Amino acid sequence: MLCETEAPVVSTEGEPREHLTLMQFNIRTGFADWQRETMWRHPLVPFGRSRRAAVAACVREHSPDFVGTQEGLSWQLRHMVSDLDNQYACVGDFRGGPGWNNNESSAIFYRKSLWQLVDTGDFMLSPTPEVKLSTYEG
Repeated sequence: MLCETEAPVVSTEGEPREHLTLMQFNIRTGFADWQRETMWRHPLVPFGRSRRAAVAACVREHSPDFVGTQEGLSWQLRHMVSDLDNQYACVGDFRGGPGWNNNESSAIFYRKSLWQLVDTGDFMLSPTPEVKLSTYEG
């Protein structure tokens, strides 16, 4: 999904911009499957045909200001930063903790040339949003 706004937007340089572009992307956890055609990077599939390459190509094609992701593992997020030539920085907390194999994040990538990180924080959708890993019952 790619969204734009007509509202006035000011970037890190303090200059007004015509529009702001946002992209939402479920990059799919690296442990989702091990099928040759769909896994993040299968050793027998040429890099250009991998899911990893497809994610980077899609972001490059649209060149959004921000990319909201789901299901990204730390190594997938590092791959994205590298594959996008370090034009984007990434921020987000992981849902698990040390030692979790499937430690996913809903990270946000932002274009470093246009935006500066001022603050960050996470919350849970639960009666106690400040408590990590808290959930709704039922």
